[in-house]
Amino acid sequence: MNRNKNPLNVKQVPDGGWKGSVGADDRGHAVFEDPAYGIRAAMRCFQRKFINGKRTIRAIVFDWAPVDDTQGSVLNKLMNDPEGYSDFVAARAHMGKEAYLPDPVRDPATWTWLLRAMAQYEMGESCPWGVILAGVGLWFKDFGEEGERG
Repeated sequence: MNRNKNPLNVKQVPDGGWKGSVGADDRGHAVFEDPAYGIRAAMRCFQRKFINGKRTIRAIVFDWAPVDDTQGSVLNKLMNDPEGYSDFVAARAHMGKEAYLPDPVRDPATWTWLLRAMAQYEMGESCPWGVILAGVGLWFKDFGEEGERG
């Protein structure tokens, strides 16, 4: 698991931080008390992207890891390769990178595969299913507590 307990390298939000975050690293990535909170934050980001019209793996990845940024936002690293990243995720999620993704609220199972594949790309190793499922569970819990869709 990466040092920030942030399997998808979610950026910290400026308004006080993500639920479960304990700060940010020097490149602006959130640091979480538990990696499940990192998955929850990623899922909230994906849900927002879906609501805003990004509905394919390729569209999400090109927004998540733009070509004009470095891998992991680390100075002196290679530039992002969103096309290669999309291919990697699509293969591991067993979908076409241009296939339309279902609404995450109605089909969270598809999104768990997407989360796991993106975490593997970001970390260079598999994220345990228990972490993915716990994070998606935290995301779902938000609906009961906040009545929120975005």
